[in-house]
Formats: sequence, structure tokens, C-alpha cells
Amino acid sequence: EATERAAPEAGVFKLGVLGPFTGPSASTGTEYKGAVTMALEAVDWRIRDYAVEVIWIDSQSDPEAAAQAYERAILEEGIQAAILNWHSSVAVACMDVAADYEIPHIFPYGASEVVNEKFLSDPDRYGYWMNKGWPVPAKLTTAYVEAIEDAITEGRWLPEEKTLAVFAEDTAWGRSFGAAIKTQFETAGWTTVAEEYSPLEQVNFYPSLNKLNARDVALTAVTSTSMPQFAAFINQADEVGLDSLVIADGLGWAGEWYKMTGEASDYAIDQIPGWATSEGQA
Repeated sequence: EATERAAPEAGVFKLGVLGPFTGPSASTGTEYKGAVTMALEAVDWRIRDYAVEVIWIDSQSDPEAAAQAYERAILEEGIQAAILNWHSSVAVACMDVAADYEIPHIFPYGASEVVNEKFLSDPDRYGYWMNKGWPVPAKLTTAYVEAIEDAITEGRWLPEEKTLAVFAEDTAWGRSFGAAIKTQFETAGWTTVAEEYSPLEQVNFYPSLNKLNARDVALTAVTSTSMPQFAAFINQADEVGLDSLVIADGLGWAGEWYKMTGEASDYAIDQIPGWATSEGQA
């Protein structure tokens, strides 16, 4: 450990919460804050004999910025453990910081294979990054393939051609999702006619969507962890009259998804966790 870190305060447990509190995925960060606040309010902001002080660590959806913020939270704020995280690329960057300073980091969401590969490269070192909270995309995309193939078999949906387009954010998550769903659909006899990966900040999809319309693509699979980007894609697909069944994986991760897309998202397919309480829904 190269730098002296802040000394712990007696009777206080400093908990870092890593999330995208600004940037393209800021809506997720807002919901992280709500969830953490609800959980700690339920225990009166205490863990046994310790008062819990939360340090919000803003990843900005940027691996380098996240690693720097994480290290500052350790050295300047004195966090003793951390929870959560959204992006796989941020996870990979922060795993080294957690390992260097031996900070237990519990239940991060970074899902893609790059996180698993880094962990397995040295489990003793990266064991501080624990209880990964989301599986690799390939374990989830099979549900879409099975649902659509079942619909075709049962005659509930009969596309003229089994043509597929894939659109995803240009991140470890997006590329992992794209590779998985493309491979699985191609194994089921589909032909991929378009595959694009976009920066999280991109919100103009009209050129690509018009090309899909001209090609009369039967099925479009899209994912993004940026709600503005996801909403832009869904709304623009509706505007250009895209005649394609849309897999919108992760659209429902953000609480305001329907407010931002409305009827443009009708009939899109998404598998999402449901909120169990009225407080969670709010």
C-alpha cells in the first residue's frame, strides 16, 4: 500500500457505494441511492455497534474516473468496505483498487465475462470483489431465443424471414450481450443482417433504423445501460415505423422507462426483475 489512508473514526463504519451518479447512466445511480437509503433506514443506519456513514463513489460510467474516485474514497474518506457497481468495465478497473487496499466489495452488478476472467486469473488477489450480482449475458439471452422459437413453432408469430439485427452499447456488457444473442439465434437458424455497437452517449439511430426498415428485418435485439440512449432507440424505431419485433433487454431496469418511451415500447420483449414493495416501486 503506497499511500497512507484516512484513519477510521471510532464507532463509525464508512461504507462506499459505487455507482454512475452522473453521466449517461445517472438514472441508475439515482435508483442506487434510493435503494441504499431504504435499506439503511430499515436498520436505523447502524450495523451492530457502528453508525453507518455512506460515501457515494461516482463512477461516471467511466473506468478510469471510477478507479480514481474509488481510490480517493479509500485514502481521503476512509471507507472500510463497499457495495454495488453498474458497469462491467468499471468493475474490471476497480477490482485492482479493492485488491490493492484490501477493501471488501460486495454485490457488484458488472456482469460480463471480463469480470469473471479477471477474478479467475488470481482469486486470492481479487477475492475482495465478491458476490457478483448478475450472470453473464449468455445465461439470460437464451430465454429470448426459446420464447421466440416457441412462438414460431406454435404459429403465434410467423416472420417471412428469420433475419436478426443486433444493437448494443459499445462496452464489455454490450459486446457480450451481442455476441451471445447473435450466436444463439444463428444456432436456431437465424441470419444476422446488422450488428452495431454505439458509445453510451449516442442518441441518434435514425440512419441505422432506416436501413433496417429498408431491409425488412424481422427481429431486432437491443440493450443499453443508458436510459437516454435506450429511450432514443425505442422512440426513433417507432417514429420510422420499424416493422420488427424488438427485444429490449434491460429497458425495464430504469424506473422511468415507460415515462420516456410510452406506447413506442408496446410489444417490446424484456425480462426484468419486479419490484416487490410499494416503496420499491416508488
